[in-house]
Amino acid sequence: MKGISKHSKPSALVIFALAMAGCSYQVNKGGGDNSGASAQSLNSFDALSASVFEPKCVSCHSASNASGGVDLSNYQSIMSNPGLVVAGSPNASRVFTEVQSGDMPENGPALPAQEVQAIQDWILAGAPNGDFPPSNPSQAPSAPGTPAPEPQPQPQPQPTPRTTPVPQPVVATYSQVQNRILTQACIQCHSGSRPSGRVDLTSFKAIMANSKKLAVAGDAAHSLLYTEIKSGSMPPRGKLSQDLITLMKDWINDGAKNN
Repeated sequence: MKGISKHSKPSALVIFALAMAGCSYQVNKGGGDNSGASAQSLNSFDALSASVFEPKCVSCHSASNASGGVDLSNYQSIMSNPGLVVAGSPNASRVFTEVQSGDMPENGPALPAQEVQAIQDWILAGAPNGDFPPSNPSQAPSAPGTPAPEPQPQPQPQPTPRTTPVPQPVVATYSQVQNRILTQACIQCHSGSRPSGRVDLTSFKAIMANSKKLAVAGDAAHSLLYTEIKSGSMPPRGKLSQDLITLMKDWINDGAKNN
């Protein structure tokens, strides 16, 4: 091999160790214990990338092979993709919901529970480009020493009345519809000079100008955008999740505003 002299050939012991490392990787990828990537060790984005994204996702989701328009090869490409990771909200983040449901990895076994949990913990912590706390950190054993004195009873404070916070309504906006639904699942076919079905979904203006009543302000039940995704007719590659269907309905019923 170029760069290695004839006096520095690897020993049989080194070759055996490398072979065993390859076997260990295959076992872990096949859904075994995956003890090398426990939930405790997956407490940083770098660890997630090295143990989950790179070996199990990047072959289909890289800059040169971004299947579905998704590049998981680095932090910047993940966070710049709308709806892929919504910091603090795993259930709105496709990178979590796809592995939680088992739909991804597409050509491999479902991720072990501890890896799915680590992705959820990372998003709940704000999806930082660094360390994040695991959901169940182990407690370090206390050092032996003199037993602590028995705690003395303390007077109990009088309970104060609690006020239930009034939930604030979540406003569905066109920008959410565009980023989370249309861009991700629709404009691949409904854009360009000859959009499918003569329906252009690339902008608010194009949607509202279409004669097919795509979005009738205040009336989702008679709006083609809502009825098609509710019935499962669109997108043809698979029905949208219920929260996205509700988002489309709420936006139209709230007036289909350009907000």
